[in-house]
Amino acid sequence: MRRWLHPQAPSPDEHAPYRIFTRAHDKIVPADQLDTVLGGLSAIDRIHFDKACRTFDGALSEWRTKAQLAALEASNHVRNALSDKARSDTVVTILVDHSGSMKGQSILLAAAAAEVATDFIRILEHCG
Repeated sequence: MRRWLHPQAPSPDEHAPYRIFTRAHDKIVPADQLDTVLGGLSAIDRIHFDKACRTFDGALSEWRTKAQLAALEASNHVRNALSDKARSDTVVTILVDHSGSMKGQSILLAAAAAEVATDFIRILEHCG
């Protein structure tokens, strides 16, 4: 970071313990409890959300099919590279940013990517 771009920003030497990454604000929520944390959608928001999902699903159907085929192929590589024990001892977490920058299309793309990743994990669990 250059001082001339951010005159109030301290130089890196002034705050040595500062780190960009922090878990101070993380909250772990099981998927089936998300509504209790995020709150439910209003009726009108639900209508808009459902319409956006239908539109997005239609637009992504070809991409999703290609991703699922790639997941099938990749799962073979993973199964050959790892023992059953190593795969069963592996925990996977999908972290989705839902900050202000993730509105609209960005969050829908993130949701689609999470769905493909989840499908890939299911393939690994059930094939082998």
